[in-house]
Amino acid sequence: MNEENLFDDMEELQTPSNTRTSVRDIILEDAPDMLSSEWHDYAMKLFNEDELVDGHPLVAGLRRVSELVLGQIMFSGPTQVFPVTRDDHHGRATVVFTVRFANGSEYSEVADAWEGNTDDMFCAYAVAIASTRAEARALRKALKIKGVAAEELTKKDTAKIVRDISKQKNATTGDYDDQSRMSDAQYNFIDIKCKQLN
Repeated sequence: MNEENLFDDMEELQTPSNTRTSVRDIILEDAPDMLSSEWHDYAMKLFNEDELVDGHPLVAGLRRVSELVLGQIMFSGPTQVFPVTRDDHHGRATVVFTVRFANGSEYSEVADAWEGNTDDMFCAYAVAIASTRAEARALRKALKIKGVAAEELTKKDTAKIVRDISKQKNATTGDYDDQSRMSDAQYNFIDIKCKQLN
């Protein structure tokens, strides 16, 4: 037997004409109205167990369930990015993210990421984290799901961090003060030295 006639004895299977192949129609046949009070609980049942972290949906699950409920995603991406600036000592990045579905509906959301609301191992990826969070928010808005996505959570006590920062002085006078943030001059000096030392 050669490669050309390898499949000659195979029978092609056909889908019976009375079988529905649209997953969306099958899953949503008994769905409550998206505006009803039962919707949230119903929508959360559409997520697979591996798409939830402590009951909060992951972005990958939000994408899949959104397409099941609302149809194909035609566009999904950041529409505005505000990266970390040199003057921002907290490393805050902000992203506006838009999701557009084949039915014409479009949802946009904004999210930020900085050292106070992002776990330490991800702080270096502020723009990517902000983008993922903004996408999660847009998809949650589209699905009318209550609560937050898993990617929006942090183990840090963000409220305490913000309170502590707001109590601090804006910059030092040059004298050592362990409660103050460094001045722009100190930041620039350290930045230049780091570049010189590679």
